[in-house]
Amino acid sequence: MAKKKSMKASFVLYHEDYEATREFTLEQKGQLWNAVFEYAIRGKIPELDPQSTVAFRYIKGKLDRDLVKYQETCARNSENARKRAAKVADDWPDEETIPKATKTTNNGR
Repeated sequence: MAKKKSMKASFVLYHEDYEATREFTLEQKGQLWNAVFEYAIRGKIPELDPQSTVAFRYIKGKLDRDLVKYQETCARNSENARKRAAKVADDWPDEETIPKATKTTNNGR
């Protein structure tokens, strides 16, 4: 993906992501995690060595799946909020149904 993925402030890493990269060198781990952040934040797919590319693709699949799930949840929450707002508007009394106030006098006081 070449465009910014979302305004989501976080992403999930799983224990199995560590297991998949445990034998990497520190340099490979650093490049991989930088790549994961770049992808999650900006949608940029980096150039990596072959071993890191395999791990990145594995993690990328989960990031994409989690983002779709997040977007579906946001859409569902937005629709539910619209439904609640419409129900409140429907339940709100019309002007015709609100009794007119009666004029009161001060009785000279």
